[in-house]
Amino acid sequence: YRGVQVHFSGDDRSSPVKESVSLSGNLPFPCQLRLQNYADVQAQAQLMYRYDKVDPCPHPPPGCVKYTDKVGDLAEDSVWKWSFEEQVKYNTSADAWAAYKSQFGDMYVTVDKDTVAISWAAFREVFGHDTVTGNVTHWMAVFKHLDKNSDGAITPAEFDAGFNAYDYDADKAYRFNVNLSQSMQEKVADAEAGWATAIAIVTPHAKGIAWKDWERVASLFMHNTSAWRDSYLQADLDRDGFVSKDEFDALFALYTTTTTTTTTTTTTTTTSSSYIAVAKECAVGDHTVCPFSGVACSGNQCCPGIGDNGSTFPCPSADPTFVGCDDNTHTHSCVPARDAAEEPEPEVPVVPTTQAPPDEFG
Repeated sequence: YRGVQVHFSGDDRSSPVKESVSLSGNLPFPCQLRLQNYADVQAQAQLMYRYDKVDPCPHPPPGCVKYTDKVGDLAEDSVWKWSFEEQVKYNTSADAWAAYKSQFGDMYVTVDKDTVAISWAAFREVFGHDTVTGNVTHWMAVFKHLDKNSDGAITPAEFDAGFNAYDYDADKAYRFNVNLSQSMQEKVADAEAGWATAIAIVTPHAKGIAWKDWERVASLFMHNTSAWRDSYLQADLDRDGFVSKDEFDALFALYTTTTTTTTTTTTTTTTSSSYIAVAKECAVGDHTVCPFSGVACSGNQCCPGIGDNGSTFPCPSADPTFVGCDDNTHTHSCVPARDAAEEPEPEVPVVPTTQAPPDEFG
């Protein structure tokens, strides 16, 4: 063909299939090699090839991208997001590993004599999509990022590190969800009304609210939704990727108050076993109390965390830009969002018209 001699060994349909093709001469254009699988199940092909030279040789070679710091940053971000998605579906990395091995085990490889690992081809299926940014395919960059020993496979230990890249914070999730529950109860009549409000803005699904829609749902009731991922992982009790109606009802009821009346004093006391309500709205620096502990605070101070090892977090009346606590998420802020976006205009002194302006020396 155009001066190139082509030799094909012939069509082999008996397992294991072995075929070969040789091209002799100079190819005047790029060509593709395609393999046809006639079986009803997925097949794995081992391709062995050699060539004399590529002239001129492109740099980088076709299909390759240099692993720069920029590509590494993209890979790290993609690992973090992939990790969260995996934790949505599986409770542990061992559960995820077992599930993928049952699906794509025939594409796995053996390393270090007895360690089964995820091959390059299998990881594309595990990652789940072929998203491309610029000329970088995410799953390829992630594979390189996770393959710490560069042996061309993802071992169970490397997979575990990737699975746990998203650091779920149960304390943060609980604080956020209590606050979300309180906001729901203040804005809608009951759990049924809250559910109807939520599903009206998401893509309907028989199982409930998908994790991809959870941030939008949270934003209906709260202006600060930065902890929505932790919130979702705690709300989705069965880790099926959806918050069901029952799970939503449980979240709605998380903020609870108990009212007791004593007939001798005719006074009413409202208490909470898990959460102490704070003002619905306040100004930066106002005196208020810390949720959970009831400790008094004002402005840029830190509230005690939950339990002996809980992370401290900003006082509800702290400036929205305040940092300095263990957890700097302003989940319980009572400062309206507009206060964080608008800065007061500086006061302009009024100079009487009868007074001469000062000279340049004052």
